[in-house]
Amino acid sequence: MVKIINTKTGHNIKDRDEDWDIINSLETIFRKKRKYVIKMPKPGSPVITALSGGLDSVANTVVLIEKFGLEVYPFFIKRNQSNLKWEIEATDYYNKLFKKRYPNLYHDVLKIDVETPGQTYKNMLRATKNLLDDLELRKRNTYPARNPVMFLTGMEYGYALQSKGIFPKTVFVAEHSADVSVHGSLTLMRIMNLLFCWLTNDWEWQFISIPIEKEFDNCYGKEVMVKYCAEHGIPLEHTRSCPDKDKIQCGKCEMNCFDRRMAFKLAGVEDKTKYRFPMPAKKPLR
Repeated sequence: MVKIINTKTGHNIKDRDEDWDIINSLETIFRKKRKYVIKMPKPGSPVITALSGGLDSVANTVVLIEKFGLEVYPFFIKRNQSNLKWEIEATDYYNKLFKKRYPNLYHDVLKIDVETPGQTYKNMLRATKNLLDDLELRKRNTYPARNPVMFLTGMEYGYALQSKGIFPKTVFVAEHSADVSVHGSLTLMRIMNLLFCWLTNDWEWQFISIPIEKEFDNCYGKEVMVKYCAEHGIPLEHTRSCPDKDKIQCGKCEMNCFDRRMAFKLAGVEDKTKYRFPMPAKKPLR
């Protein structure tokens, strides 16, 4: 069992909105092709991880190194996001911190230009989202291909490293139990993993989000990540969650600032982040 901490969060992966027919079918394929669904790489193994400068990706990097002793090759996607300047600032801060703290296990972040979604049709995607009467569905899938494009880019980076004699076969992301997007589902994790293997003709490739990996009996939220970083002396006030263009994070947007602030509250950890607005009394609706 691969856990960060021994805790019961009250979350159950079976309670998530997943397509269990797809998950079970793909897991049958993985067991047939490689005898297992997912397993943690051995300590010292090279792995790829997404690093956006956000709380989740920063905490995930810490976990991979501190808990599992993995050699991390992070990547950052410059996708023309509204808060690009501030995500880069946050990423640079933690890149410097991790290089100093983990000189033998952390490598310089690779910044990659990948415009997703395309600017030529991004406004049409937003308009399409607003056609949906179901507010929950609106939240789940604004840009259908955005994250999969980034995930595939991470895999391709790992594949490219083979030219340097480096053979990472696992890509890590930091989706957690509170994520409502289809991009944060175990279903997508399995679909992407199959795609990695098929495209490379290599069944050793893995795609893992530890917080929602049922093979590790995990299903926890952002608050566990906050607590883990606090226990390991990693400051999180320099991470960037807010998608706004402003330097100071707004403090109230749903699935970003609001969830971030709730995570600190649930973890019992002081939130030293500066926000423009007070925390709403209840979770806002988009």
